[in-house]
Amino acid sequence: MKIMYPNFTVTELCHIFEVSSSSFYYETKIPTVENERLCGKIKRIFYTSDQTYGKRRIQAELKGLGCQIGTYKISNIMKLNQLVAISPTKKYYYPSSGNEHRYAPNLLKRQFSPQQHNHYYVGDITYIAKRLNFDDIIYMSYSIDLDVQ
Repeated sequence: MKIMYPNFTVTELCHIFEVSSSSFYYETKIPTVENERLCGKIKRIFYTSDQTYGKRRIQAELKGLGCQIGTYKISNIMKLNQLVAISPTKKYYYPSSGNEHRYAPNLLKRQFSPQQHNHYYVGDITYIAKRLNFDDIIYMSYSIDLDVQ
């Protein structure tokens, strides 16, 4: 395209080759020695941190080494070298329910045949889904005297 440029306009050339006009002015960037050194430092910091440091922590480490560089440039270098930081999984914290629950004392001590009537009762609570999609739920509870069999 650059050879044919004196005879044709940029718009005509880009239309013929079906490319955008910005690609006519595009020039590849040649990596400099400074960028190569910087890339080496970033890789060293990344791998010494067990691949957990991202662009901000790497920037802080580089600043400590006396190298002023922005997070955007660090991010681009990391993308070019396929360096992806391992992020920890989020821990789930259960909400506090206030005071600790205390269990009732074991009065029966596994003796389910009491000698007195109306003395020991046991019970349970369950729910029954009214429909298959669990829109309406009915709760059922019962209590039974252990003496009645």
